[in-house]
Amino acid sequence: MLLLNGNPLTWISPTALGSLGNLRLLDLSNCGPLPDLTLQGAHSLILDNSQLKYLDIRGTVMKLQARDNQLTNIRFADKSSVTELDLHNNSLTTDDIPFILMGMWRLQRLDLSNNLIHKFPGAGSDNTSELFLLPNLMHVNLSANLLQRLHFDSPFPWARLTHLDLSYNRLSPYGLPERAINEAFNLQSLHIQGNGITYFRPTTSKKSYSALKEVAFYDNKYKPEVYKNITKFFRDLKVIVLEKTQQDLPSNDSLKEDCAHFIEKSQTLPPKKEIQVHPVEEIIVKNNEGFWNTWNIFLLGILMTSLTVNAVQIRQRYRLRGRHVIPRETPISSMETMFVRDEEMLN
Repeated sequence: MLLLNGNPLTWISPTALGSLGNLRLLDLSNCGPLPDLTLQGAHSLILDNSQLKYLDIRGTVMKLQARDNQLTNIRFADKSSVTELDLHNNSLTTDDIPFILMGMWRLQRLDLSNNLIHKFPGAGSDNTSELFLLPNLMHVNLSANLLQRLHFDSPFPWARLTHLDLSYNRLSPYGLPERAINEAFNLQSLHIQGNGITYFRPTTSKKSYSALKEVAFYDNKYKPEVYKNITKFFRDLKVIVLEKTQQDLPSNDSLKEDCAHFIEKSQTLPPKKEIQVHPVEEIIVKNNEGFWNTWNIFLLGILMTSLTVNAVQIRQRYRLRGRHVIPRETPISSMETMFVRDEEMLN
C-alpha cells in the first residue's frame, strides 16, 4: 500500500512505480495539479480531486476511483481487468463512453454521474469492430447528466441490474425504457426523480419487482393523480417510496431556472423600507415641524411689514417731488446727493 494523498505533487514519472509489482492500493487523492498522469497500475487506484485531465494506465487495475477531476481522456492497457469504475464529476461526453467502456467484460459497478453525457450509446455501437456489451454490470449511476433518452438496446444487462440511478437528467416522457426496467427482475433500487417523465406504467407480472426495495419518482411532470397511483402501486408491494427532502440535489434545468428567477428577482427588487422613527424621535420631529410652521409665519409677517414700509416711502417721495430746493453752493451730504440724483432721474 502506498498512500501519497494530500501532497503537492505536480509530476510523477511513468516509471516511478514500475517496480511495485505487488501494489494493492495507491492513493493519490487531493494531490496536484496533476493534469497528465501515467501509471503502471495497481489493484485499486484512488485519484480523487487531483485536477486530472488525461490518465494513462499501462498496467492492470481492478478498481479505479477518480472523482472530482476534469478527465476527458482515459486509456486502459487492460480493460478486461476492471471491475469497478467511479468517474463521478468529470468532463466526459457521449463520444468518450464507448472508447472507455468497450471491452470491460468484468465491470460490475459503474458511476458516471455528474458528467456531460447527452446520450448513452447502444449495444450496437461500433468501435474497432467490437460489440459494446457489459454483461456483468449490476450497479449503474448516470445521475446529473444531460440524458434525454435511454435506449432499450443499451449495453446494460437489464436482467442482472440491481441498482439504476437516472435521476436529474432530461429524460422525456418517452425517454425511459419501461420495458427494460420491467424486465429487470433483480432490480433493488430505481431512482428516476428530477426528469421530464409524465407517466410510468409498471407491469403487473408477479416476477417483476420481486427484489425491489426502494424507488424515487418525485420531481417529474406527473399529474397529481398519476403520481398518487404510481406510488400507491409500489407501496402496496412493500417497496419504500422515497420523497423529496432538503438534501436532494436539484436538476440541471432547475438550477438554470433558479438562476433565471434570481436574476429576475434582483431586477425587480421591492422598494426599501422606510426607517421607523423611535417614539421619542417622532415627538422631536413633530416639534420641529411646529417650529418651522411658526418661523414661516414670522418671516411672512416681516416681509409684509417691509413691503408696507417701502410703499409708504414711495408715496412720500411722490409728494415731495419738486419741493426740495437745495442751493448748488451749499455743501450737501452723501445721502442728500443720492436723494437729489434720484429726484432728477424721476423728473
